[in-house]
Amino acid sequence: MTPMGDPIQSPSHPEIVPAIGVRGNSSGSPTKAWRGRLMNTLAWASLVYTFLCTFPGSYGIVSPGLDASWMFALNRLAGSSTYLFGRDVVFTYGPLGFLMVPEVDGNGATLIIAEVFWCLLHVSLFAVAAWRFRRQAAALMLFSAGYLTVAGLGIWLDNRLLFTLGAFALLSLESNATSIVFAAAAVALGFTGLLMKWSVGLSGLSIVAASWLILMKHGGSASRRILICGMFSAVLGIVAISVLMQSPANAWRWTRESMEVAAGYSAAMSFVGGLRQLFLAVGSGACLLALHFMLSRKSRYCLWMFAGFFFLALKGGFVRQDAHRMAYFAGVAMIPVVLLFAPPLLGRERWKAMGALVALGAMAVFAARDYKAPPLRLAATQDYLLMRPGISHIKNLVSIGLVIRDLRAAAASQLRPRVLPQAWQTRLDDPRATVSILPWELSVAAANRLHWQPAYVLQLYSAYTAELDKEVAEHLAGSGPEYLIVNYDAIDARNMFMDTPLTWRVVMNRYEVADTDLNAQRVLMVRKARGAGEELRELGTGRASMNGWVPVPEGTHLLYAPLQINFTVLGKLADILYQTPPLYIETVRRRGRIIRNRLISATAENGILINYPPGDQVDMEGLFSGEAADPVVRFRLVQPARSWRFQDRYSWRLLESSRTVEPMGAPPQPPSVPELVPAKIHGRKANLVIHASDPNGVRDLQVVQLLISGRLDGANACYLSYEIAGQRMLLVSDSGSGAAGYGHPGDAAALGNSRCQIQLEQTSATIEGNVLTIRLPIELKPIVAGEQHVYVFVMDREGLKKDWTERGVWQVK
Repeated sequence: MTPMGDPIQSPSHPEIVPAIGVRGNSSGSPTKAWRGRLMNTLAWASLVYTFLCTFPGSYGIVSPGLDASWMFALNRLAGSSTYLFGRDVVFTYGPLGFLMVPEVDGNGATLIIAEVFWCLLHVSLFAVAAWRFRRQAAALMLFSAGYLTVAGLGIWLDNRLLFTLGAFALLSLESNATSIVFAAAAVALGFTGLLMKWSVGLSGLSIVAASWLILMKHGGSASRRILICGMFSAVLGIVAISVLMQSPANAWRWTRESMEVAAGYSAAMSFVGGLRQLFLAVGSGACLLALHFMLSRKSRYCLWMFAGFFFLALKGGFVRQDAHRMAYFAGVAMIPVVLLFAPPLLGRERWKAMGALVALGAMAVFAARDYKAPPLRLAATQDYLLMRPGISHIKNLVSIGLVIRDLRAAAASQLRPRVLPQAWQTRLDDPRATVSILPWELSVAAANRLHWQPAYVLQLYSAYTAELDKEVAEHLAGSGPEYLIVNYDAIDARNMFMDTPLTWRVVMNRYEVADTDLNAQRVLMVRKARGAGEELRELGTGRASMNGWVPVPEGTHLLYAPLQINFTVLGKLADILYQTPPLYIETVRRRGRIIRNRLISATAENGILINYPPGDQVDMEGLFSGEAADPVVRFRLVQPARSWRFQDRYSWRLLESSRTVEPMGAPPQPPSVPELVPAKIHGRKANLVIHASDPNGVRDLQVVQLLISGRLDGANACYLSYEIAGQRMLLVSDSGSGAAGYGHPGDAAALGNSRCQIQLEQTSATIEGNVLTIRLPIELKPIVAGEQHVYVFVMDREGLKKDWTERGVWQVK
């Protein structure tokens, strides 16, 4: 680095671009001047080309789904004076979170603000790049090529912000008048990122703090002004956050609880999978470490400014196995590109940085092979290089009114299955009838005119620590809404009653069933005039080993089991630095069924419902009404094989509740063979109707399947499966396993494989009495010919079934 007393400086003269001249030409020859002008022209053209190719634009459609729901919530809560972040809502995204996921809600203001923000950020970055490299043609072309590459790898909006922030922080290391401006701008972007998303703000502020450390250690008198300006901007940022959240206490609470939510995600999302991508991530770290040794001492300090960002990107990308990992590789690849803005990075060091980018880009491309829909598809790459997405984004920005209109129409179509029954809408139309939606399908609030009151963590999927579970329960017990709309929804083999046990205990004590929507599989619950008291008494305590069975006493009283599960020292370190492997609980029912659910160790200490945990919508409704069947007789905890993260022994307690349940019905009987109408079909198109019933009640059905083929074989067939609990229609791929596509009846989409196509918008599944009626418009593809047999299959929640039975014949000409 520079000697003490002087901040990092860029050279006083412009970088000289070597000319590829003819022997004998003098330094001032016309040939060299012409080539210099050509280089400058190419450099500026590459900058404009990259600007157009990478122009941002992201328009979300309000739609059903886990992630789509919290995205809608952020847009709905933007600017709300009723529900404040930190006081009423906590989430890893903040009051400006809608900038990351802009959607049309209300008048479309959030979408317009978001698009203007990202447009201005894009323009600012390229304006600064043009100014920084205005006399350095080679550096300008390297920046253009580098940014084009990282954007093509799939740079997310949060990394666009961090890229710009990193450039500003590096430019603040210079000793000139503009450094103060860049220092203030970097801090402003850091706090803006914090208000968008906690991890983004933390990454950005870590880069800013590292730049301050460099200035303090290696700067002189000139750097003091830059430091003072930056720190003053940070104070203003803290004040701005406190004002936006209406008090410093709210701001602090949001920050603290965001850390809790992030900690819960580590257990909620992590899976044990292949090691190839982890090895690639380690390789990316080794690549940056190799770059460290190739750079001068001055430049190394600039590289280490991004250490905090690297760690958070690794942690965020590897707590789960999906597009987050691709976001990690694209994010890390941007480090050598943004390093071009570092004042001491000149000449050959810039080319070394680009060499690191090539290596990181190759790792990203290799990592993309693990995904069924990699972001680096050839057609998408061609469109990207032809500027089609960028030009389209610019056109959308110009005609934003038409975009908002189209998005509203698309949202209305997507949300049609979430429209509530008219009787419910009439009941909830009262302004005093506040409504919360559990566990996470918040799109119901978007599809209906509800007086929506968000849950404390927006979705129970985010309440995966003991503290957050307790906070949500206290909010419901205290200032909770008048109504709850509840549907049984669990993913990743979890049981939602075990995930947030205190919350569901409060729901059972403070609310009662007001109505049930059988077709949509949801329950309307109303707050009791007086919350039912619940007394607990301890039945016993003990310690058990992993994989060791613990008996559960039978009876009509609800039993809760607080479990104290501890990490090993190495396991806790792995949880902090990497991820937590899934932990499972196996329960054995009296009728012999063994059910495995994923368990969140942090919330298990709050006392999971152990003897009657509902496994689906029907079980849940029965429990709410005081009925239950097939109790658990023993349980055990199971951790992944050869896992060293959790201690082998854990503590358990059994608490008996004063709440009781009544045994439900007689032993289950197998379902009836479904009927098919019509039984004889001709042509290529037909509207098939399946009628399914069950002697235990139609809601005991779990899955109904249809197979159209020349023989009883799922390969190369029209093989359709309908899951009743999740209302999900799935078309099996040509191989006979896996999905060619899936959706819900009424969705504006089509399912298709090589044999048939189904328009979901024209399908329906309704329950009337004890009959489930499924209507399917099916069109067979030209490859299908001759006589086809139509088979049906049905299975209930107990695993009882009626095997494939032929119910019709289809003559295809």
